[in-house]
Amino acid sequence: MRYSSRCVAVLLIHAVSVAGWSQSPARWTVAPNPTVTIGGAAADTTDLLTAAVGATRLPDGRILVGDNADFSLRLFTASGRFLRAYGRKGNGPGEIGQLGALLRCGDSLVTFDLDGDRASVFSPDGRYVRSFRFDAPGASRSPYQSRCNSNGFFAHFGWEPESDTKTGVYRPLVPFWLSGTNPAVRRVFGRFAGSERYGSVATNGVFGSRPLPLGKQPVVAVGTNRVYLGTGDRYEILVFDFSGKQLAPIRKGGVDLETTSDDIRYAKEREIANSGPRARASVERDYSAMPLPKTVPAYAGLVVDADGHLWVQDYPRGRATTVSWSVFAPDGRLVAEIPLPVHLEVYEIGRDYVLGRFLDPDESVPQIRLYRLNRSMRR
Repeated sequence: MRYSSRCVAVLLIHAVSVAGWSQSPARWTVAPNPTVTIGGAAADTTDLLTAAVGATRLPDGRILVGDNADFSLRLFTASGRFLRAYGRKGNGPGEIGQLGALLRCGDSLVTFDLDGDRASVFSPDGRYVRSFRFDAPGASRSPYQSRCNSNGFFAHFGWEPESDTKTGVYRPLVPFWLSGTNPAVRRVFGRFAGSERYGSVATNGVFGSRPLPLGKQPVVAVGTNRVYLGTGDRYEILVFDFSGKQLAPIRKGGVDLETTSDDIRYAKEREIANSGPRARASVERDYSAMPLPKTVPAYAGLVVDADGHLWVQDYPRGRATTVSWSVFAPDGRLVAEIPLPVHLEVYEIGRDYVLGRFLDPDESVPQIRLYRLNRSMRR
């Protein structure tokens, strides 16, 4: 059978379209109910959490939770039964004043103590190893946010210099850098838009600031040989290698960012749930006094999974029960999309599980949940 040149062109276009469709992102899923839940069991006080800030699943299946309780590190069995606690309150070696974060960095556990701006290293079995303070480039203070990979490399972005603090809404430029598990700055990638903040002067004359509700907050992640930075202004993730070379960014279009009344209500209730019911009056005052953004951030979180894929969380919207995550390969290719519970703050993603903190604003009961992950489904 003979074809005209026009028919051949149509057939070629159709073939390209089919090839493109066959390479569309997979539709991954998690089980509808968690396989492990820690927290919220009123009958067992050892199961209750105060203010969880991190969790990791150890190689033997046990789950370690970082919590701002009398003992900051709490170990549970693979099924969620409490075993023991360590890292008690204090300023001495192996003690933690106010836990800001718990990170799993290969074979080490790293805690960030807000009271002393120090990092402490523990072994997975709870043995205290050492403490140190991260250096920061230039006039910046200690890291504002840090993430690590399995080889002990850290990506940080910093606080603004105190001289940059202003009254009202402002957004300073802050450094973004790489280090190891030691104080030294290893590589500075540059200065980028930091936390969008609201500054005010208290009655005692002390100047302070807080993150602007629904404001854009930078997020970082680090893979085996890639470092990721997102400022939230648009759906674009900056990518660098460890030498400091900037690689092709990760982008996605078609995202509606206009702020709605439901977004404001959800953000307010989530802040109250995180702060406790007694904070309701002050949160209500803040939201009525501050000018809220006309658009929400393009995304809310970055996590590198066990296979080196970058997971990007869409910004959680009001009244939604799930939030979409997009999964990108190290080369920037969109691999999969997956809906996760909107109230789940993801801490860790393994090959067959997702681990995080679940906090429903209507219930205000923090839980650590582990969901089974299915990577095999396609559209």
